[in-house]
Amino acid sequence: WGVEPEPYPAMLETKVATMLGQGILRRNVPEFVKIGLRNSSSETPAKTCLYDFHVASGGKMVDFAGYAMPVQYTSMGISASHNHTRTNCSLFDVSHMLQTRVHGKDRFDFIESLTVADAKNLKANHGALTLFTNEKGGIIDDLIVTNADEHLYVVSNAGCRDSDI
Repeated sequence: WGVEPEPYPAMLETKVATMLGQGILRRNVPEFVKIGLRNSSSETPAKTCLYDFHVASGGKMVDFAGYAMPVQYTSMGISASHNHTRTNCSLFDVSHMLQTRVHGKDRFDFIESLTVADAKNLKANHGALTLFTNEKGGIIDDLIVTNADEHLYVVSNAGCRDSDI
């Protein structure tokens, strides 16, 4: 590899924060401005849109990446919850995760320069689990890239916010 990708000006619109490594963004997108982040150690955890549902359902709430999230429910233990999910179905509240929209004519090339995804061949409204990589191809994090037709929609782990950004 060893080739610097061309800059991708004005491509990023961020909902919460972007997961695409500040070093890489500074190198490829000169106008990138660091976004203020929640500091989970000094602030009261934020509540997701499902917070009241979790509490009403007996969720034991803990601080996870700056958000109050259920670690388990009083109605069943961890093993029973695991077995329920394997046998039936369970929901996972993703509203605390980082959500980023990548715009521009070069959005596919840009994402492919940072991940192992074959983003160009994603059909509209289809996504792929992929890996966010460093300059040497080492794995930094996993994320989901979806072709939302006019933009790419990227969801990454809230727990890796500080290292990914």
